[in-house]
Amino acid sequence: MLFAGGILAGLYGSTVGSAGLVSFPLLLLIGQPIHAAIATNRFGATLLDLASAVKFHQEKKLDIRFGLLFGLTAALGALIGSNFVLNVDERYLSLMTAILLISVFLVLVFKHTLGITEKIV
Repeated sequence: MLFAGGILAGLYGSTVGSAGLVSFPLLLLIGQPIHAAIATNRFGATLLDLASAVKFHQEKKLDIRFGLLFGLTAALGALIGSNFVLNVDERYLSLMTAILLISVFLVLVFKHTLGITEKIV
């Protein structure tokens, strides 16, 4: 189950991003504690993103300068976010995570009803 979920998350993440929408709930389903699931998911996402970036770079689709700038600012946010998460009690973090996952699910399912449209570039 974990292997199949990892493949599915990798395929989803490398095409549209947000592999964590697949992998994170899977880690919780197999019984990982919330803090460990977040850390494991982030580590896996780092490897997934690196593999995708290498492929996009090989195909000349990656703007390295912009990617580095974006990556550095995202890394700062990740440091702040991980410090926050590590200081939140497991019960509250589980509740916050459940609310966030349900909210994302609802937005994805009802995006057209909510007036959210995709921009074709």
